Amino acid sequence: MALGPILFGIEHREYSQERWLDVSHRCHTDGGEGGAGRVHQGLGPMAPSARHAARSAVGRGGRVIRKGHLMPRQTSSGTCRMCQGTFSKGTMTGHLRACQQRQAALQAPAPTGRFPAHPVKILHLVAEGDGPYWLHLEARGDVRLAVLDAFLRDIWLDCCGHMSQFGIDGEIYVSSAADELGARTMDVTLENVCVPGTTCTYAYDFGTTTELTLRVVGARLGPRQRQAVQMLARNTPPVVACVACGTEATRVCTQCIYDDEGWLCDACAPEHACGAALCLPVVNSPRVGRCGYTG
Repeated sequence: MALGPILFGIEHREYSQERWLDVSHRCHTDGGEGGAGRVHQGLGPMAPSARHAARSAVGRGGRVIRKGHLMPRQTSSGTCRMCQGTFSKGTMTGHLRACQQRQAALQAPAPTGRFPAHPVKILHLVAEGDGPYWLHLEARGDVRLAVLDAFLRDIWLDCCGHMSQFGIDGEIYVSSAADELGARTMDVTLENVCVPGTTCTYAYDFGTTTELTLRVVGARLGPRQRQAVQMLARNTPPVVACVACGTEATRVCTQCIYDDEGWLCDACAPEHACGAALCLPVVNSPRVGRCGYTG
């Protein structure tokens, strides 16, 4: 996955003789604002307007520009990937520490082969998004922030190759254009910036921003695992009712979602006032209904 290309949705609007520039809530494509077409990726130097928008977003931690919650609040539970048991969000950390299947896997003899025999640091992280979305992850301490960034993009976030950033102990680490933004690159290992008790922020896309909080809740020494980052547990997909008929929603309007509306079933989506073209699939991600994210 390419981490370098920068994508900014820059939206030009004209009202009478007034022309202004803002960061768009959806990508700018060849088909026009909100239209179908190939997404423009900024592979060269940033335009001054884009650079200003990015710096502003970095300075405020990539805050969400538009107001509103992504979905009604729900009590969240999730599934342990080791034993397949279901536990509440609040008890999952404790369960993972005691899970018999996980303990058996940790105590199994390390496979022989190409990986060094000496133990390495492995961090236990909890990633939390807006709403009932969360992940428990294990990551080797020797992997770079860029690798964790790629994992989060792949499983939860990436729609158009937007820019992203971590905020850790007052430092900003960006996926691209670090020099232009006065930030640091993601070419730093987790164990150099994270210890148990560390809480950091993460933001994907400086236009329609999706924000995460990452907490390091534990660390252990163990054999160097093949996967740089692996999932331990994930929230159960939330069920939201269609606002029109009450059945389970399968689509969500990218406009109405900011007013806690626009959750629709397949039957009702074509009749939605904003049009079915603005509806995206309901997915188990804090980026549901944003930009062009389809899971």
